[in-house]
Amino acid sequence: MGRRFPSALGMRINILVSGAAGCGTTSLIESFMSICDNALIHREFNSDTMACMFRFFMDNDLYILRTCDSSENTLTPPVNHPVPELRYRMDVVIYLYSIDVQPSLIHLMELLEADDRQLPCVLVGNKVDLRRTWESIGRSNEGRHNFVSFMEAAQFAAQYNISWLVECSAKTGQSIQDVLKAAVSSYFGKKGKRKRI
Repeated sequence: MGRRFPSALGMRINILVSGAAGCGTTSLIESFMSICDNALIHREFNSDTMACMFRFFMDNDLYILRTCDSSENTLTPPVNHPVPELRYRMDVVIYLYSIDVQPSLIHLMELLEADDRQLPCVLVGNKVDLRRTWESIGRSNEGRHNFVSFMEAAQFAAQYNISWLVECSAKTGQSIQDVLKAAVSSYFGKKGKRKRI
């Protein structure tokens, strides 16, 4: 995919969030909207998919980020507001898994094997707050097998040659900014270190 020239209004980057049902894709997009300004919810051209567009600043540069997910999301446009239909192409994919649901990582494996992987991508583990809560309660090994460890996710990222890995919580807002920074950096071809951010 070709890169676009930056406009005076900011570089536009289109992000697809893809993952298993229940991973929090809609919550993640809503978290993006809560930390950025000028959010616009709109409908995909010839589709029922809702998406949002917002301004994001990184390293003193302005980016216009547009995100949508491939699930039946529940984003709702503002009341009494016309919903424009816009057409885009994707620039970056965020592969989302839920830290407390081991099969969500297996679902991504199926997605990645079916994908031709021409787009830059980021691996994002959502619901990190659940792991921290579980650890702070001091549970023994009860339920530990349900959680995806950071090392498991890093091995998965290495296996599929994904250089950006971020763990976040859409619920608490933890590391949401880092997810967007990783997506923008991935778009420009910068490599991450698969480290816990």
